[in-house]
Amino acid sequence: MSNKIFIDDIRNPPDDSWIVFRDTPAALSFIKANIKEITEISFDHDMGDEMTTRPIALWLEESAWTYGTQYNFVTRIHSANPIGRKWLKAALEHCSNYQE
Repeated sequence: MSNKIFIDDIRNPPDDSWIVFRDTPAALSFIKANIKEITEISFDHDMGDEMTTRPIALWLEESAWTYGTQYNFVTRIHSANPIGRKWLKAALEHCSNYQE
């Protein structure tokens, strides 16, 4: 089983080693249940129907601040939305191993 999560409503991951999520609630549920096994998360921002991946980044950031957790997995942003990218980056830099 892959420990890499790719969250995007349209694009496909770079290879088949990723678990793909096409909606935010399913991705967040999986992340919460498997947080210790995750090695990497790649984020799109806009998920269609006015949904974004902000709730996931916010949950990661809030849990890091609340419990002092610094997640060791890598986070990346592959979104083409510059404002969404900036927002996600600000949240993810606080709680994970964010990489450009």
